[in-house]
Amino acid sequence: QVEQLGAAVHLLKFALGLDGPRFYLILGQDDEELRPTGGFMGVVQEMTVEGGVLRRSTFRNAYDVDTSESAPFVMKAPAFKWMPEPFAMALFGADWNPWYFRDTNWSGDFPTSAIEAAESYRRASNGVSPDGVFGTTQELIVNLVDALGGLKLKGVEGVIHGRDARAYIKYEKVYPVRPDHVSRFPNRAFVQDLSDALLQRFQSGLTRSERSAVFA
Repeated sequence: QVEQLGAAVHLLKFALGLDGPRFYLILGQDDEELRPTGGFMGVVQEMTVEGGVLRRSTFRNAYDVDTSESAPFVMKAPAFKWMPEPFAMALFGADWNPWYFRDTNWSGDFPTSAIEAAESYRRASNGVSPDGVFGTTQELIVNLVDALGGLKLKGVEGVIHGRDARAYIKYEKVYPVRPDHVSRFPNRAFVQDLSDALLQRFQSGLTRSERSAVFA
């Protein structure tokens, strides 16, 4: 038990950046286009934690990691991997194709997909290696909104509840896209604003009942 406690303390120290900054990727997965780990990676959030404090959070279009949304098949990085033949054939009808960052979550084993995503990000970002990779799904986001009793977003009047979040994600409602959004797709613009609101809510502190609902 002492060894387990020591390992847990060491892990917590590392994760919170108590001995140096930690850089994490959070993969936003869209189940409208199913992938083994939850869905297509449309957006990615970059987070830097140091001294137990979130120092930086940036929301990016997943296309922009190694290509762009306007030119999705033109690689910006000179070094890339070829996609494994079964995936390339399924996606593009060819036995070869560059393995784009947004397509790295094709293994049903999330740690395997996370390692591939981290390596792809490193190749496209001049050697910047994430210290951890996490994935979110649309249903997780919907459940978090309900657990917190709803959220206010700057682009929408009133309080957003889980049913509203699902409607915006599924295009049952069209979310207004602004110039500061990283994607021109309304559902990804919504996820960007919702992610910012969730982060602010967690940073401001949760009540005991909210913590119970979130971690239930």
